[in-house]
Amino acid sequence: MKHSALAQSCLESYHHATFNLGECEAMIKYCDAYSVVVFRGTECGSLFAGRGWVDVLRDLRLMPWYDKDCGWCHAGFLKGAKRSAKFLDTVLNKERPVIFTGHSLGGALSLLCAAKMQAAGYRVSWVGFGSPKAQHSKKTFGFSQVNYRYRADVVPSMPRFSFYRHNYQMINLGRAKEAVEPTWDDHDIQLYIKALA
Repeated sequence: MKHSALAQSCLESYHHATFNLGECEAMIKYCDAYSVVVFRGTECGSLFAGRGWVDVLRDLRLMPWYDKDCGWCHAGFLKGAKRSAKFLDTVLNKERPVIFTGHSLGGALSLLCAAKMQAAGYRVSWVGFGSPKAQHSKKTFGFSQVNYRYRADVVPSMPRFSFYRHNYQMINLGRAKEAVEPTWDDHDIQLYIKALA
């Protein structure tokens, strides 16, 4: 599946969900030869009026937790990924490859969920869009992984603590030649969609 189509699916995930486990929402798409699991990012627009504060709390659970399949990871992301992997193991087919994707928080959740699903015997790959750092250890996963960063999107540099890292390929989209201070202005998923079109 083209990465531009995956980015479009990330936009759709803000409006449609197949499941919601503890405010960890994802959309499942069944295609002819594979399945796609798209995790929703942080709902900043409903921070006070809706339940977006739950997403922010997940983002702020910074202490690393250990998991035998994922290594040391961001506790908030790992907890949501483990819960989601348990559910997905009941609805996905191990005979079909699964592409995991997500924007922002959804990228981090989908990466760790993909690692859990691979350990359960699934053939997985991962594509993130503006995903924050989810790993504390140098553990690498044995599947295809790529994270896009649009220009100076601040989220891929978060959390800013030096002990969190990206252990996979990072591709910059539309990056300015001169050094630019990271900004929230470059985080919108629609910017990623336009850059990949």
